[in-house]
Amino acid sequence: MRQVVRCAVLVVTALTFAPAGAETDQAAFYRAYYLEHAEHRHAEAEEIYAEIARSADGALRTAARARRDSMREERLGSDLARLMPPNALAYVELNQPGNQAERLLRQLGLLADEGQQRDAGELAISPALVRAVAGLKGIAGAITGIDPANETVAGVLVLHPGDLELVRGLLETALPVAADPVDEIDGYTTYNIEGEVFVTLTHRLVIVSPQQHEIAGVIERLGDADAESLANSPHMQPLLARRQGGLVYFAVNFEPVMPLLEAAMAGGAAASEEIAVINALLDPRSLRSLTGEAGVADDGLFLDVTLELADSHRNLVFNFLQLPPLDATTLERIPRGAAGFFAAALNPRTVGSPLPPDSDAPLPISGMDIGREIFGNIVGLAAFVLPPGPGPQATIDGEPIPDAAVIITVNDPARSQALWTTVLGLASMAANDGRADSGAVTIDGVRAYRYNLDELDLYLATTGTDLIVSPSRYAIGRALATRDGRDSLAGDPGFAAVLDQIGSDTTIAAGLHPGRCLEVAEPFMSDHDMEEVAPVRAMLTDTVAGLAVTHGRDTFRLVARVTGLPDVGGLVSQLIAEERGHRHRATPRRSYRSDRRERPERPERIAAPRERGEPDPWSALTRAARAGADAEDLKRLAGRLADEMDDANELNNRAWALLTEDYGAAAVSAAWVLARRSNELSGYDNWAYLDTLALAEYRSGNLEEAVTLQRKALERADSDRSRRTVRESLKKFEQALRKEERARN
Repeated sequence: MRQVVRCAVLVVTALTFAPAGAETDQAAFYRAYYLEHAEHRHAEAEEIYAEIARSADGALRTAARARRDSMREERLGSDLARLMPPNALAYVELNQPGNQAERLLRQLGLLADEGQQRDAGELAISPALVRAVAGLKGIAGAITGIDPANETVAGVLVLHPGDLELVRGLLETALPVAADPVDEIDGYTTYNIEGEVFVTLTHRLVIVSPQQHEIAGVIERLGDADAESLANSPHMQPLLARRQGGLVYFAVNFEPVMPLLEAAMAGGAAASEEIAVINALLDPRSLRSLTGEAGVADDGLFLDVTLELADSHRNLVFNFLQLPPLDATTLERIPRGAAGFFAAALNPRTVGSPLPPDSDAPLPISGMDIGREIFGNIVGLAAFVLPPGPGPQATIDGEPIPDAAVIITVNDPARSQALWTTVLGLASMAANDGRADSGAVTIDGVRAYRYNLDELDLYLATTGTDLIVSPSRYAIGRALATRDGRDSLAGDPGFAAVLDQIGSDTTIAAGLHPGRCLEVAEPFMSDHDMEEVAPVRAMLTDTVAGLAVTHGRDTFRLVARVTGLPDVGGLVSQLIAEERGHRHRATPRRSYRSDRRERPERPERIAAPRERGEPDPWSALTRAARAGADAEDLKRLAGRLADEMDDANELNNRAWALLTEDYGAAAVSAAWVLARRSNELSGYDNWAYLDTLALAEYRSGNLEEAVTLQRKALERADSDRSRRTVRESLKKFEQALRKEERARN
């Protein structure tokens, strides 16, 4: 900052005393320096420095030339691939780690805004600190040759310190001490470290290589933007075009490697049968490229890896693992609200036999049907797990089992039903000492079969071309409900980002919703564990992880993403404050609405004992909401929870979760009950609890009460952040109230 101010003063001074209608070289130099350091307009600064280098003389001319060359390096170094040799076998780059870290911290709610005044105890990392610590612009390396006999590698590494002058300063200090100076390379100081590696310092870059000619090549490309380089190489240019600006990118071009690899494989095959077999299985000559990238996108984290082979390849392993594209119906049977799912295709869709009429006599099957089922009949497999539904869960040895199911999409449902009923019937007989314990049942109007496997009941339902297998009648019912296309994964906003990754050629897909997964885990948690997890779960409302795999004739691609990263800033600040023993109330802009203020001790309310396996009131409430229970039923369950719980903070958290997560409009009534109880316990004196109750009133259509409560919350809000949050909601409530009043009049 001092440099910027000094430059500005010098520019103004120089322009003030310069002859009218002209700008002195000295003033132009200061103006270029200001453009370079204050506004980072390097191309404009380079032009001015170049003009001064032509017109000035003496020390100013020397300084202008140095700055001109530095700006040229800055411009060309913005894409380090332009400095790499065109014959590179492999390339890797680390791209602007400071920007990537800043983007990640911002999404996590841990980065302060420029000039933001932070509340006491609030953790907000300064952007200036991120830039100072991670101002490195980039590192790139290329391998140009491998000598297995001498165990040496040819290549070059380029470091662009960017604004992190500390790195360059350390090198300039350490190299004269730890290395030997050698002849300059194109006028730049060069050192040799232990006779193995050369290091050259240019105006902006640090170039490292075991070979001096590789360093000379980089410097030559610095002076000629049109020189042949990796960036315009016919083999690598298409691969580099895939870069998405991530943190790490790598590319391996197998074509230049093939002569070396073929020679090694041929020599090895003559002496080793194993190498000959590997050569035949993998067809290494068909390998073309391998690329990958990982980093921070605008909506989260991503990983993208692609392997390409020649069109006419004979890679038996690649072909053996190839799968067809996912059939649309495989994903359509996964219900909305799933906590996680996995889907894979096995065979193409063909026309099969229809289901037989309802009969207890299955079609005859043969041993060959087992092989045909796997390798020809099954179109796709899908598995999913749901948050607990209404009613008791299935158990095994007294422990609850998650509501999960496997969906098998087939070409010939009649043959599949016959096969699976036979297999499960035999398994039931084996589990019950030769006595079959099975029978027909009805689930949501569809005939299904129950098979007892010792401590577990397993159900099989068939509809259309789908077989659904699960120990949970609730999970089967939810899968059956997707038949009309309304309650399926396609309409789940939580997985919208994952579904966007799935294309017509995707062969494997998976998705995970961490917030819902915590709901799945609730039956296995103690009350204390649930209380500890509640704030984390509330922050994971929008967090989703997804995976999509494409395996075509000559391409394999894996894309993974994590979107909707949780805003953890408020929670981290609170944990820090609690660790320090200070009173702190933090309410992030997302779902976490905790305000742990000190309150007088109250006698613990002892809940009525529940039978083993009976869900606790919160689990029963969330299951009923997920299942679409009406408002009165949910309100009754919420009243039960409010009677059993004496923790205003926890009641507020759960009310907020009902209002902000995907529980449906009917859950507003239950949230109102919990929010009102939390305010009764706190004497209507806690701004966060008032804010939650106001939102419940707003969602219920009681706009006047919502405005009144929100104004009380604003009076009690005790930090800039909380006041901003409350004001935004109050403005929305007041606008809705005015609109309603105009409509009445």
